[in-house]
Amino acid sequence: MSGGAFRPLVEGRYGSAKGQGGRPAPLAPGRRWEMRRTRKHLEEMAQAARALALYAEDLHARDLVSRL
Repeated sequence: MSGGAFRPLVEGRYGSAKGQGGRPAPLAPGRRWEMRRTRKHLEEMAQAARALALYAEDLHARDLVSRL
């Protein structure tokens, strides 16, 4: 490497190397949609997991009551 100074291999759009601070490059419209879709999917999965946990808790409580 010439000059002795570290030069990032990939320059970001705003002058800083990717992953080394600075503003991230804006997402293309298709990628923004994909990120929203992914976030919505994760929120739906979290909601389903909470509902399943409540259902399991209810079944466990019913089992304990039935053993009395």
